[in-house]
Amino acid sequence: MECSKAQPRFGIDTWPPFGIDNFHVQAELLTVRREEARRAGLLGGQVMDCKIGQVIDFFAKYITEWNPNKTSTGEEEVSHVAERVNETTPHTASLSEAEMLDLLRDDNAAALLDYYKRAVRTEHIHDFHYPDPLGPPNPSQPCAQLLKGTTNMWYCKNGYPRDLISDPMEQSVAQDALRPELWRCNLCRNCPLMNSHMPMVTIGTQSNTDAAGVVTRHQAEMYCCKYCSKHWKRVGQRNDYTR
Repeated sequence: MECSKAQPRFGIDTWPPFGIDNFHVQAELLTVRREEARRAGLLGGQVMDCKIGQVIDFFAKYITEWNPNKTSTGEEEVSHVAERVNETTPHTASLSEAEMLDLLRDDNAAALLDYYKRAVRTEHIHDFHYPDPLGPPNPSQPCAQLLKGTTNMWYCKNGYPRDLISDPMEQSVAQDALRPELWRCNLCRNCPLMNSHMPMVTIGTQSNTDAAGVVTRHQAEMYCCKYCSKHWKRVGQRNDYTR
């Protein structure tokens, strides 16, 4: 099931119905309608649509999936092979507090952008799938997940590589193909391996960060509960630990 800005189908004349604006309500109703259509044999390969402007516009203000080192077609603007081989520039996490504050000056906008581009290349590329970064992960890698019902089909639980989205009208909120209970906010993307994140948080922490749109109430509840019950030694969510 996928949501887009196209006109709704399956007899839904107006959306959201009854003035509903919260997407978690829309998602619940869409799930019910999808199940009804499936039981009636009407689903086929069609897509159920609803308006998601309020969702996309909100998360696009804070989260990015766009790699500033690449063009809109996904090509590298400049080759960085020599930079990786020679390692002449300091690591993005090695700058001192004074150096970072200097970068944040208004007249250092170009230097700050250059720093952010290097931070993306250093910290935000999910390229360690072996042997092919654009293929499935090796079973020994932490992001590897075994597909239920199989014995040797592995996929990346973080969803990499991801589809490119160059047209803003193609942005969507869609159910994960392998985890239907999870709705993903798919923003404009020009790199299949870049980690979605908040640029200012990356600059502030000088490290890899992660950010994703939580678009349903159920996802927000599960996210909070999992972290509240996370054991301090990371031995599993069933080991309840509170501070």
